[in-house]
Amino acid sequence: MENKQAKQNVKADYVKILWKAKLASLVMILLSFPRLILGFTDLDAFLGMSYETALLPMILGFVAYIIFAKKVWRCPACNQFPGGGWTRVECKECKVALK
Repeated sequence: MENKQAKQNVKADYVKILWKAKLASLVMILLSFPRLILGFTDLDAFLGMSYETALLPMILGFVAYIIFAKKVWRCPACNQFPGGGWTRVECKECKVALK
């Protein structure tokens, strides 16, 4: 009974981690939008930013996502990186079921 409870806790914890991963990805994409819009259009400015100044929020988004991936994206069972992708069903390190 305790083993089944532990497996359910791992799955519930991983659902929370995935939600945070999706939120971190959304933040990264939103911070990248000005640079992408300026890169793919002939606008001189977007939201008051030039092509050069729009690089700063994009870099901040990538740095935040990298920090998230290193610190938070962990398997609840073994505390190692479980492998990339939101559809991962088991940890690549300890093989515990994540979904």
